[in-house]
Amino acid sequence: MSMSRRGAKIIPFPGVDVPQEEDAADGPEVEDWPTIELDVGEAPRHDAVFWLDEALVTAKLLELNFLRALDRIPPHLLDRESLVDTLDTFHQLGRRLTLALELVRLGQVEPDEVAAHLPGIRQGWQALRTLRARLLDRLGPRAREFAQAEESRKVLGRLDVERLLKERSRARTTVPDRSVRHLAVPGSLPLLLPNDPDLVLRMRRDLRRRQDHRPVNVEMDLAGWLEELPHEWLEGIARGLGLPPCNDRWEQERAVVERLTSPRWLRSVVGKLSPLERTILERVLEARGVLRYDFLVHRYGADEETSWHWAEEVPTTPLERVRRSGLLYVGVTRLGRRSHRVGVIPVDLRDNLPRLLTPVRRL
Repeated sequence: MSMSRRGAKIIPFPGVDVPQEEDAADGPEVEDWPTIELDVGEAPRHDAVFWLDEALVTAKLLELNFLRALDRIPPHLLDRESLVDTLDTFHQLGRRLTLALELVRLGQVEPDEVAAHLPGIRQGWQALRTLRARLLDRLGPRAREFAQAEESRKVLGRLDVERLLKERSRARTTVPDRSVRHLAVPGSLPLLLPNDPDLVLRMRRDLRRRQDHRPVNVEMDLAGWLEELPHEWLEGIARGLGLPPCNDRWEQERAVVERLTSPRWLRSVVGKLSPLERTILERVLEARGVLRYDFLVHRYGADEETSWHWAEEVPTTPLERVRRSGLLYVGVTRLGRRSHRVGVIPVDLRDNLPRLLTPVRRL
């Protein structure tokens, strides 16, 4: 498969029928969006993916602030029926823009692939610009003036884009369909993804890097750590504890906390660990519950990068099996002058664990 075809499948911006140029409406002149990197910029070779991420976030902010401005127009100034068709197309392109950003964040775009994706993304972005101008043209003078004034306030910022992505990631499901996969996001167009094992592996490794390198508070209790976990890992921990499936994440987190903070259940969990896995916990406890992760990797082997859905794919390495037990977590914190990735045992488990760990020959 050529890169251009592959790019078209990963980030598709299908042809869009943009309304023909209309005569300018009476009233305030329509001000165009400012020029951004997607209009004129070229991706640098050394950091192309980061450049594309930043460009897409900037474009998404312009889109979201415009939609907010339309929503703020007083009802008596707005004839929504005249905007329906154009606004629907605008929303479709906006969803495609979001999907493009999501896929960049999921690690499905390599630096040398960015150039292949840019033409399609730019075509969609230019169509979005044109549709915005059409929508403003169709507003009455007072509504247009109000919308542009609201838009210029730029109420929404980068955190709103991140919040949108986080909300969508919680609802995302991967649905198998024979030879392909669909990334299904409620309320958006389904996106066809190539059934490429290398692509899936790259996506999982990127997700793992993002998860394991986030800044953390090493004095968090178990409930705090569980809140930060991907739901695939939380489900794996719950499955390992014998908990039934649960659609309510908060209830699932609470059930895991109840079991792991119960001396009886904690004894059972520790009893199922191998001698090597118990040694890992002992090492971390000797360091007062926080130990550099590179030490653990060097001494006990790397964790399994290809295992992501812990409920269905039980990890094969000792280090990751300890993590799946719910007793060890990973993040980045400052130790001395530098930040390091660390393995952490939650504070509310540090007192009970030592008395439950059967002495084993140090490995």
